[in-house]
Amino acid sequence: MTSAATVPALDPAFAAALRNGTLTERQAQQFVRQDADAIVFQLLELSALLKSGGVPAIGPHTPSGAIPPYAKPPTDTINPKKRGAKPGHPGKSRPAAEPTHFVDHRAPCCPDCRGQLVRTGRCRTRIIEDIPANIEPEVTEHTVHRDWCPKCKKQVEPVVPDALPNSTFGHRTTVLAAWFHYDPGLTTGRILKVFNAHLHCKLTDGGLQGVRAKSP
Repeated sequence: MTSAATVPALDPAFAAALRNGTLTERQAQQFVRQDADAIVFQLLELSALLKSGGVPAIGPHTPSGAIPPYAKPPTDTINPKKRGAKPGHPGKSRPAAEPTHFVDHRAPCCPDCRGQLVRTGRCRTRIIEDIPANIEPEVTEHTVHRDWCPKCKKQVEPVVPDALPNSTFGHRTTVLAAWFHYDPGLTTGRILKVFNAHLHCKLTDGGLQGVRAKSP
């Protein structure tokens, strides 16, 4: 069991948000990403705080001076900055993507009164980018020819550059699985759900461990 000295102390902001019912999804995710010993220790500490009333209740009529700094909302949510470039500066925006599909939308009747429409010939365009609904993994069969080298007295074959040695998954799958694990910190179950449900790339727990073992 991890000693209390090595376990992170309970975040006062987390405790206050949990007490007041203002806990955000981000705070909850950060809390559960800790190891089991840290979660157990901090839950015990939180239970003791709630029992002793150490976490103050904050309501809509609580004076600002009575609210601890960690329980106050970030200043950028109170006074959000105006979007866009400053006056006199050229604006910057992402260039529009080139359409690959074209769909016409025309109302058969008035959406308000259901009356007949008189066509005007006027229209507008709207660009929408989305992930394709029919995502399917690309499965490629590589035929690797083995040839005889008279000088070396052995059979040789070319290197397959699309995957790591002895791996059945390509570089993109390997890198994405490693990124999911090390950057957002997704659990194995969530990574498998993304691959199996959304990307239609059937991975198992053992297969995912093999991908991680082969990733640099």
